[in-house]
Amino acid sequence: MRSNLEIFDREISAQLEQLFYKPDLRRDVQFVFRVNSVSKKEKEVKFLISVIKKTAEKNKIWASFSDLAASNDSVFNAFIIDIISLGVKYPGFANNKFLGTKIVHRQLTAVIRVEAAGVNYFYNNTDSILINYKDRVDYNDIEDIETEDYNFTRASHPHASVWEEIVFPAAIIIVSVAAAVLFFTIRSK
Repeated sequence: MRSNLEIFDREISAQLEQLFYKPDLRRDVQFVFRVNSVSKKEKEVKFLISVIKKTAEKNKIWASFSDLAASNDSVFNAFIIDIISLGVKYPGFANNKFLGTKIVHRQLTAVIRVEAAGVNYFYNNTDSILINYKDRVDYNDIEDIETEDYNFTRASHPHASVWEEIVFPAAIIIVSVAAAVLFFTIRSK
């Protein structure tokens, strides 16, 4: 079972690669990235920078994350990336058997705006990275697939019924105690 962070990484990386190979975009010059989060969440920015670095390295692209990396008289690609939203939802149970298997729907969504411009050569393009990944996960695996350091990988999830979590176990304990008391009461006579 892949974690939420691994899925975000894979999905964003795949769409970034497509942007790196757009027609008319020069890949022989430096790529200067500036990453922002609309909601001002630094962990989102940190995560996206790591994905960009890994994807750029894989595609042999000269990447930088400093505005000072390229001078105004040089030719380079400027990428402004705005994270609009990044998150996970567990909308409900896909399978909820009483005292049995519980499967939960998982939905990962992302909206990321990417503005690319060629500096000192003509290239201008605005794209979006849109992710709407859906699958199912085992209820007991939810804590394992979320990453504590990144809030956007965590969400509230549906809970088992009160009957299943409290009433039924309490009834089993009461019946077991009653059986033990009756056993010893009858035996002692």
